[in-house]
Amino acid sequence: MDRPANLKARAQVYSNYKKHSIVKYLISCNPLGAVTFLSDAWGGRATDIQIVRGSGFISNKYHEPGDQILADRGFTLTDDFAALCGAELLIPAFTKGRKQLTAKEVETTRKIAKVYIHVERVIGLIKNRFSILQWPLPITLVNP
Repeated sequence: MDRPANLKARAQVYSNYKKHSIVKYLISCNPLGAVTFLSDAWGGRATDIQIVRGSGFISNKYHEPGDQILADRGFTLTDDFAALCGAELLIPAFTKGRKQLTAKEVETTRKIAKVYIHVERVIGLIKNRFSILQWPLPITLVNP
């Protein structure tokens, strides 16, 4: 998005990772590629965990007990999903202080990656379908 003039707003939407002002959304899709959840907009400073918890996505309203949810490594909310809605959060394994993954972790991560590519395709389709998402969003279109 365009850079806000207001300093407080600028601080809320600036992303150190992307190095400019951004708006973030949480998008969920089903195995058929249909979007099943779209969160409200969040500023670029918000973490993925803040967005997931604050959006209401972890709820019996959206998930049945036993559902499997695929997510990136940054979504370390396995206990939240299990406790609040009985869903299983599947994230790729990561080394985090170890030299390599176990054989079981490698195989599980491969299985997740085969399905996760479809989520990335849905996000790409959304970006390409709506041309407004291909350039910085004008500040006049963002709610104050």
